[in-house]
Amino acid sequence: MIKKKYFGIYTSDKSSQNEVIGFLVENNILIPITPLTSFEKSNTAEKGGVKLVFRFAYNNVSYDFTEKFIDEIFLYIKTFMTGLINSNLILFNRDFDILTYGYSPKKKRKEALKKFDKIFYELIEKNKIGVDPNSDGYIGSESRFPVLKKEQLSFKNRLKFDLDIVLNYLLGNRDYFNRELLDNHPLLIEIFEFENSLKILIELNRRFKFEHDDIFTPKPKSSLIFEKYSSKFHSLQQVQFIEQQLICEENRNRAYVVSLFYFFKDEIKIKKPSADLFAELIIKNFNFNFGKIQLSDPTNNEHKNRVIKIKEDWDKFITSP
Repeated sequence: MIKKKYFGIYTSDKSSQNEVIGFLVENNILIPITPLTSFEKSNTAEKGGVKLVFRFAYNNVSYDFTEKFIDEIFLYIKTFMTGLINSNLILFNRDFDILTYGYSPKKKRKEALKKFDKIFYELIEKNKIGVDPNSDGYIGSESRFPVLKKEQLSFKNRLKFDLDIVLNYLLGNRDYFNRELLDNHPLLIEIFEFENSLKILIELNRRFKFEHDDIFTPKPKSSLIFEKYSSKFHSLQQVQFIEQQLICEENRNRAYVVSLFYFFKDEIKIKKPSADLFAELIIKNFNFNFGKIQLSDPTNNEHKNRVIKIKEDWDKFITSP
């Protein structure tokens, strides 16, 4: 569910162009762009000192839509496409599994790479692929997912020039964004075809690990937490376990979090953050709030039963392949 900060934000009570522009700038929808007319560099009296002088054409200001605003419109439009995109991915996976039934893992990966490359080059012309040095100093082709991200950004850039879409979004005109628009608007058709293929590429890469992708496949919360607070935890596996447990809705309550904290502290006695930091990380990263972590009665049967269940889940987790 996307947050629609800008949908319907504009009302037609602005009587002049300056009022309209002022409102859009104030609400971070437009950003003013002042062209640079000249640039001078000169030495100062201080040794090695340099003075830079910039001159701008303040009487020739133009405006551009902000990235946040266009991102929100793009995500809103994608919500109308998501169901069909997900269905197409399921059909692709089914057809791929039928095709590769009985293949060895090596042969299946080779077939997946053929599919990946075919779909990729249907989206991206070779001249759009840049060069990129690796850690050994070898300069070769740019990785696939940064190229795909640039292509996605080009669609967003084109979207901001479609003033009908932009205006109807600002006005909150839900009737405008209908099936007829999606089926007949040339740019939206292109966006659908791109996002549909991109979803398949992401899935193939997830399954067969062709390249590292932290662009369309963000790191899990556990990895992000451990990167920042590794000195506070016993291991990444411990934080992964916390994330797994808190995905489950029935565990998202203060009593469970308290038992989880004391399981690490008293039951298996491994390193963990202070109670305050433990609570802060869970509130911030897992989007639910609760009071202070404090165990008033360690002999409480409900707490003891939760710890037993957590121990069973922990043992399964650390021994799973």
